[in-house]
Amino acid sequence: HNFANVLIAWLIQAAVGVVVGIATVIVALVIGGILLSVGVGIFFGIGVIGAWIYGSVAVLAFIALMLLISGVANAYISTFWTIVYRRLK
Repeated sequence: HNFANVLIAWLIQAAVGVVVGIATVIVALVIGGILLSVGVGIFFGIGVIGAWIYGSVAVLAFIALMLLISGVANAYISTFWTIVYRRLK
């Protein structure tokens, strides 16, 4: 008997998920482009060793940032469904 309410909640969550996914891709492309540009500058300015060192640190920082963004999105989705469940109970 709560099917309509759950369906509406699911549609809201799906729309928010699409928006967050698009925003995450945009952020990843912008930050990745900036990091890549700096890496190319370091390669031409310092050389291969400097670029490898910078690239290693930049990749780890980029992965950490993407994990943070993913964690925030997943925490939101989990909280959303918990609230929906408690309201429909």
